[in-house]
Order: sequence, then structure tokens, then C-alpha cells
Amino acid sequence: MRLDPLVVQQQISNIRLQYPELANDEEAWALTIESETDAHELLQKLENKRRLALIAAAQIKGSIEGLKINIINDLEARLARMDRCDEGMRKLLFKVMEMAGIRSKVFPYSTLSIANGQQHVIITDEAIIPDVLFRIKREPDKARIKEMLKAGQTVRGAELSNAEPHLTIRTK
Repeated sequence: MRLDPLVVQQQISNIRLQYPELANDEEAWALTIESETDAHELLQKLENKRRLALIAAAQIKGSIEGLKINIINDLEARLARMDRCDEGMRKLLFKVMEMAGIRSKVFPYSTLSIANGQQHVIITDEAIIPDVLFRIKREPDKARIKEMLKAGQTVRGAELSNAEPHLTIRTK
């Protein structure tokens, strides 16, 4: 038998009309829905389909990830080799130019120049650097703001969102 969501929806609507008193009794409502409609079977069928889709997605993702990982690893290894080659060639170019006393050499597609380096800061002991020389990142403490708002306090520039219902699925 094919389970049709529209039929289940109609079954539930009929029960609401026939037995309005069940709306206030959660347990009775649940038993009635389970015994008088195809909702339980439909939910089970949908959950089984969802789980099968999840399994299929994981298999596909595993295949794609495996392929991606191989391609990415190959490209990253190639990139690392090219970076090492570039670094080696730069060092060799520098040494040759330095030995020959050449400060600049112009080629059709590039110009090589030996330039004086710039000084940079080396931190030898961060603990003794004065506080005025530190940057402080400023960001809202959302956990604390939430506590205050839930306690009924007003926080200018912040408010609580409406909690949206969501589906929770637990698996064993």
C-alpha cells in the first residue's frame, strides 16, 4: 500500500473535527493519531528514506572525498615542489648576483634587484612588554548578554531571537 501524505493530512484533519476535545490531551491525541491514521507508518517510511539517503550521500561523499583528496594531495605536493624550486632559484640568483657584484639585472620578462632588507621586530619575552603595546580584540560576549536578557535585563543593541521549532533525530 502506498502511503500518501495528503491522505494522512486529511485523516488528521478529520480527527481534529470529530474529536476536538483531544486537542488538550497530548497522550490521547498521540494514541488516536497512531491508531486511526497512517501517520505513524508514513513517518517511519519517511525516516527510513531519510536514513537511506544519508547512507547514500555518505558513500558518494566518501568516493568524491577520496578522489578530491588524491587530486588535492597531488596538487599540493606539486605546489610544494614548485615553491621549493622557486626558493632554491631565488637563493642561487642572489648568490650569483652577490658574488658578481651585480645589484640589478634587466631581462625581457623580469628585473632582478638586490635590495636592502627592512628591520622587523623580534619578540624575545612577551610577558614583559608593557600593556599599552598590546592590541585587544573587542567583541560582544554573547553568552553573558543572553544571561542578562533571559534574566529580564535590558541590553542596548541586543535582543533575543524567537526560538524556531526544529526536528531532532536521535540514532542509537
